[in-house]
Amino acid sequence: MDDQADTTAFIDMIEQDVDTALEILSKDDTPYNRRAFVRNYYSFLEGLLYFMRQEVIKKAMSTPGTLSVAEMAVLKEETYSVAGKGKVLTQEKYLTFEQSFRISFHYYFKDVDSVQVEYGNGGWEALLEGLKIRNRITHPKQGSQMNITDEELERVKTGKKWCDSQLKLLCEEQRRLLQRQSQELQRTSQELQRQAAEAMEESSEAAPPTN
Repeated sequence: MDDQADTTAFIDMIEQDVDTALEILSKDDTPYNRRAFVRNYYSFLEGLLYFMRQEVIKKAMSTPGTLSVAEMAVLKEETYSVAGKGKVLTQEKYLTFEQSFRISFHYYFKDVDSVQVEYGNGGWEALLEGLKIRNRITHPKQGSQMNITDEELERVKTGKKWCDSQLKLLCEEQRRLLQRQSQELQRTSQELQRQAAEAMEESSEAAPPTN
């Protein structure tokens, strides 16, 4: 299995975990099931963002010049330094969740001009609040931090709903854009074929008759 297929399968698997965790939670609202849903959702989201960046990097490598060296380094989560003997060293520089989300969505949907991510309607803030809840229950300092209140659970669901809607809108518009580009290429190809056929016909008519 190649890297893309492996990553896609990984994303699909985590997404299924999210759906399962949410279904279980709807039937049995326990502290454990609340934690399982929140953890699974943010694991899925982080995996999705990584996948999006890898797709951008792969596309940029096949069409040199579309991204700057700095942009590629940020997408790869890399930085560089010089060792004592002048050797350039590559170091990992992980993005924060907010940086990862913004840069992944920006570059993955860079060609989509008609739809923009709406960061100012409260959904984005809810998504970030949910991340804090996930971090708290993953690294608790005391037992009470393991609990997710009704209000906190609703904030996570609000953030998820916002993210799902943004992703759906962008994917739909990206799909329409690709369809328009494909149709335009098809029309161009047909026009070129027509012109070639006319040129051949004119050339044949202009050729002197053979004895």
